[in-house]
Amino acid sequence: MSVGVGGLPTNAVFMCYATILEGTFGPVKEGQRRRSLQELMDAGIEKAKTDLFRVWSSSVIFWMPANSMNFMYTPVHFRPLVLSLQSALWMAYLSLVQHEENEETTVPVAGDKYQIKIV
Repeated sequence: MSVGVGGLPTNAVFMCYATILEGTFGPVKEGQRRRSLQELMDAGIEKAKTDLFRVWSSSVIFWMPANSMNFMYTPVHFRPLVLSLQSALWMAYLSLVQHEENEETTVPVAGDKYQIKIV
């Protein structure tokens, strides 16, 4: 239940927050300037718009069985350890999604009449 209801706002806040922190404190590529807070907020919102549904659906697919298995089959004294390992895997996935470069490539089709966007 908490994954389905709480997952959307939690993951949206994470994406915006991580984008702002990385833009504020992360390294700046050579020849580029540090982005303003407004630019970082806009980038975070755009990141949430493009990736939020995928992350949320992945969280449902991951956490529902993971929690079910943990609470059905893991002895009580090992549950915190198993949950910590599951959380580490989930944070690794979130990190991968957060640091993806969305490079778009267009491919001409039917003699340049149509373009297919490959993301």
